[in-house]
Amino acid sequence: MRFHFIAAIAVLSVGATQATALSADFGADFSVTNSNPNGAWTYGYTTTLGGPLTAFTAISTSATHEQWYMPGLSGDNTPSVFKNISGSPINGLPGGTGALHSGPSGEYAVARLTSMENTRVTIDGMFGLGDIGGVGVFILVDNVQVFGTGLTYVAESFSLETDLFVGSTIDFMVGIGDGGYSFDTTPLDATIESIPEPTTMAILGVAGFLAARRRKKGN
Repeated sequence: MRFHFIAAIAVLSVGATQATALSADFGADFSVTNSNPNGAWTYGYTTTLGGPLTAFTAISTSATHEQWYMPGLSGDNTPSVFKNISGSPINGLPGGTGALHSGPSGEYAVARLTSMENTRVTIDGMFGLGDIGGVGVFILVDNVQVFGTGLTYVAESFSLETDLFVGSTIDFMVGIGDGGYSFDTTPLDATIESIPEPTTMAILGVAGFLAARRRKKGN
């Protein structure tokens, strides 16, 4: 009975830890039907790298795209954060993929994730090749650059770990790289996942040991 009680506590503890873990996927989470912010995500723009974020207020939808943007910044709804909802590539953006596009006055398009947990996370993915324009791609954690380049014409993959706290931000940013904003559609594949804490792994180990012990006693 005592072993059963300990195992039950272990399982409950693991469940509680997993329930508060951070898990996000930029492409899968993107929505124009929800508000902005959309859950943990905010879509917007900055005028400088790490500058104040202004959230987009308008949406545009068509048979091929769903888009967040700010009216009045340009004649083509840029800067923007959007998704190709068609089944075919458009301007280098594969169907079903989310993307960012810089603005005509040097604005950075930003997809920001705000943490509601104290946790260590992995940040994995890629700024894709997209359209033919050269772009700057960056990742900032709490406004400090942890990844990026000011000019690229190729896909840029990333795999990072960092500590987040309640209110911490991760900014995925695309800006003008080659001096012009034309052809700057940049696919973004980004997932953020909590890393199980050592205590959680220890609890899993104890639970597994107890289960194995019970099986052995039953033989």
